[in-house]
Amino acid sequence: ACGVVFLLGRDSLIRIFASGGDTPPEVVEEIVSIGGTLLVCAAFFQTLDAIGIVYIGALRGAGDTLVPGIATVVFSWLFIVFGGWLAIELLPQLTSLGPWLAATAYIAALGIAMAWRFESGAWRGRRLVDSVEPDEAAQAAMVAPLVGGPPAGDAAGTVEDLAEELPRATDRLPDG
Repeated sequence: ACGVVFLLGRDSLIRIFASGGDTPPEVVEEIVSIGGTLLVCAAFFQTLDAIGIVYIGALRGAGDTLVPGIATVVFSWLFIVFGGWLAIELLPQLTSLGPWLAATAYIAALGIAMAWRFESGAWRGRRLVDSVEPDEAAQAAMVAPLVGGPPAGDAAGTVEDLAEELPRATDRLPDG
């Protein structure tokens, strides 16, 4: 939704911050033109940025921190630093748009790479606690396909099982 607002309302959004005061109208129009163009980049990269943030969080939660960390550093230098510099040097006519395109490429590449890493399942071999041998259920979870939806089985039976277990579980809680 924010991407659509940025795309469709870019000139109006920039005008809020550019107009007023002693700024000459021709300067305001130049600012609106530049800012509107940059908001197109922002509108595009938001979706891939969200994908990257979610997948990096999922990988970190699974204990896979090395690959996302390395990808972030390498892609930052490759796209933002080198790509931004290259855009300035080779395409100076793009002005500020060149580095923004490089940053957009960084966000897109990182989001796609983290989605690929997660969906490949390479993170499944990570063990968060080395001293504990995985039980049969943990080993099954490491090879289980990623699918959504509730667990298979009788929902009423599950509720009944939970109701039977609850008193035993509360007996094990410390007093107070």
